Amino acid sequence: MAIERVESGISKKWEFIYMKDYDEDGTEYPLRKGRRYIVHYDTDKNETYTDEKNNILIRRNNHTLYSQYKKVKSIYREVYLKPYQIYLTEKMIKKGTITRYFVKYILDGEDRIFEVSKQGFGQAGSLYKKVSLEWSLTGSKIGVGNKNKSTLYWKEVQFKGIRDFLDPLEFYQKVLTPNDVVMERLQKLQQQDSGKNIKDIPKSSPKSKGSKLTTTGY
Repeated sequence: MAIERVESGISKKWEFIYMKDYDEDGTEYPLRKGRRYIVHYDTDKNETYTDEKNNILIRRNNHTLYSQYKKVKSIYREVYLKPYQIYLTEKMIKKGTITRYFVKYILDGEDRIFEVSKQGFGQAGSLYKKVSLEWSLTGSKIGVGNKNKSTLYWKEVQFKGIRDFLDPLEFYQKVLTPNDVVMERLQKLQQQDSGKNIKDIPKSSPKSKGSKLTTTGY
């Protein structure tokens, strides 16, 4: 969801706690009294609280009239997604394509993109924009590049920045067809024959350089 408007205020004692600490081990770490907090309202009229560094907060006291109609935990317990690194398996390569998942944190002013796992993608809540795409791995180098470029072109419309974020040939795998194997063997045989022919050529005797004519004195 897009952010519709933003407001701010000054925190009171134990008015807010940090959601990350609470999610990890149940620790209620408070935003200090007198610190500035920010309220983000999205297009669905949900409220999200952060400190000045965009760390998400849970409001414990002094709830707004609107938020009193909802349970605090159900609104604010967002999952923090971690970047994911793909490691190709033989099964993936054999299939020739993989599904990749990308997100952006909507409160990140730099609009950074990062890849996440399928599980993380499913857990991404309202604070993330997300997109999935089919990624080609095998085939001709030109064909794979063109397929992935086309995918990125269309996904750019709904997820700005993804086209420049990825290399169309990332994870490209050269998988040899039976015909490719035959051609490689023929090339090796040709190189071996060429090497033998060079060895069979007799070496010519070196010519003397700088020879001088001997003159006889009369």
